[in-house]
Amino acid sequence: MKQFYFLIYSEPIFAGDSEIDQIFKIFQMYGTPNEKMWPGITKLPDFKLTFPQFKPKGLNSYCTYLDENGLDLLSKLIVYDPCRRISAKAALNHVCFFKFIFNIFLLNKLLLIILPYSLIKNFEHIYLKYF
Repeated sequence: MKQFYFLIYSEPIFAGDSEIDQIFKIFQMYGTPNEKMWPGITKLPDFKLTFPQFKPKGLNSYCTYLDENGLDLLSKLIVYDPCRRISAKAALNHVCFFKFIFNIFLLNKLLLIILPYSLIKNFEHIYLKYF
């Protein structure tokens, strides 16, 4: 999930300066978790009933570059309850990844037409290093 967001925005999705700050940034986006969102959350050892009660803002306020397919995938990746979160296999079969891979394929074809071979090989080396 973090890597998917980072691919689009080149920055972490929840950039806190401490563990608790990072947790509160997650709560600010999705709301403070409760038993309805994540059954059993209040029984986890580090969960505090005294956490601030944030109302969810939703992904739209944070992810302005994603289309509805991207938002749909990200919303399925960022689910509090791990039992309800999308599996890696299902995520890879999501239409958003199909479009992403297709766009990379088109970019590669475009590069073959426009750029000299030496530049393409250099780009390919850099691309494969990070992906």
